[in-house]
Amino acid sequence: NKATLNLTDSQVKKLEIVQRTAQAKMDEAKFQADIRLSEIERFTSNWTEMNSVAVLALIKEYFNYQTAYKTAEMEAIIQARAILTMDQLTRFQQLVSIETLMLEMDQNLASR
Repeated sequence: NKATLNLTDSQVKKLEIVQRTAQAKMDEAKFQADIRLSEIERFTSNWTEMNSVAVLALIKEYFNYQTAYKTAEMEAIIQARAILTMDQLTRFQQLVSIETLMLEMDQNLASR
C-alpha cells in the first residue's frame, strides 16, 4: 500500500519498525500462551490427580499472555496512526473497508 497511500521513505521505515516490534511481541505472547495451554491440557487430562491451584495459575497466565498479544496489536495500530497523515488514514480506512467487503463476499460465495 506504499504507493496507494503515498508514503514517504521515512514513514515506510517507521512503519516497518512498528510492525517488526509488534510482531516480535505478538509472537512471544502467542508462544507463551500456547505453552500454558498445553500445560493446562496436560494438567486437566487426569482429573483424579489434577492440581487445581496449578491449573488456576496457568489459566491466569494464559489469559495474561492473550492480553499481551492483543495489547501489542493495538499499540502497533496506535503507533501506525501517529505516523500517517489524516489523508493517508482516510485512504487506508477506505482500502481496509474494500478488502473487508471483498473477503466477506468470498466467504459468502464459499459457503454456498
